[in-house]
Amino acid sequence: VTDIMGEITAASQEQTSGIEQINQAITQMDQVTQQNAALVEEAAAAAASLQEQAGSLVDAVSIFRLGGDDASPARITSLAAARPQASKARTGSSVRRGKNVPRLAVAQGATHE
Repeated sequence: VTDIMGEITAASQEQTSGIEQINQAITQMDQVTQQNAALVEEAAAAAASLQEQAGSLVDAVSIFRLGGDDASPARITSLAAARPQASKARTGSSVRRGKNVPRLAVAQGATHE
C-alpha cells in the first residue's frame, strides 16, 4: 500500500509540473498575441499615413506639366480625385529638391498654395 501511495504521489507531482509548464506556455502565447496585435495596429497606422502622404504628393505635383497626354495636369488631378480621401491634416514637413534634379515647368495658370 505504501508503494502504491508513493507512486500516486510521484504521478501527482509530475502532473502538477506538466500543468505549470502548460500554463507558462499559454501565458507566453498570450503575450506574443498581444504584441502581434499592437504591431498590426502600428502597421495599419503607417499604411494610412503613407496613403495620405502619397495623396499629398499627387496634389503637390499636379501643378507641373510633365509632357504627353498621360502625364498632363488634368490626368494627375483625375488620379488624385480617384484616390480614397485621407485626412487633410498636413505634417508641415518640407521637401527639398536634390542637386541633380531638374526643375519642372509649372502648368500655365497654376498656382501653388
